Amino acid sequence: MCHAFERLRVIREYRSPRTIRSFTKVFIFLMPIVLSPYYVHMGIKSGNMWSPYYIAVLTSFIFGTLQGVQDVLDDPFDGISEDDINLGPVRSNYKPKSAIFPTLSMT
Repeated sequence: MCHAFERLRVIREYRSPRTIRSFTKVFIFLMPIVLSPYYVHMGIKSGNMWSPYYIAVLTSFIFGTLQGVQDVLDDPFDGISEDDINLGPVRSNYKPKSAIFPTLSMT
């Protein structure tokens, strides 16, 4: 049982490193700007004037959605998404140590 609680603690405390999350957010915002010459080249090559805009919006939407999924899956105990871990039964059976071992007053 202690091993199971230790595994739950590790799941709770593990998060994606902040630098990786920050990099992906900056990458999502800067990627359309950096790749815009390539998008324009593809638009000229295909003869469609609107394709660079479509490609830029589509790639930003896809990577933004993936970032949102990572944020939701990062904390399975927050209670926001459908696949969260519910610890309701465990919390209702929990008794604090003070109830088990009452402290003696020194007065």
